[in-house]
Amino acid sequence: MSQGKKEILSHGKEGAVNGWIKMENGKQYAFSDFYVFQSAKGEKIKAITSYGIKL
Repeated sequence: MSQGKKEILSHGKEGAVNGWIKMENGKQYAFSDFYVFQSAKGEKIKAITSYGIKL
């Protein structure tokens, strides 16, 4: 599996990451993950929302 460009953002109790991955079978997927942390320190995740699409 290989990974493409990733972008990571965080501010306060929220964070996000997006990018793409290429599986060993050649299929590629783009993804976005959104995080809500219990505190601004980001030590524990309260919620995750994820999206993925086949390219």
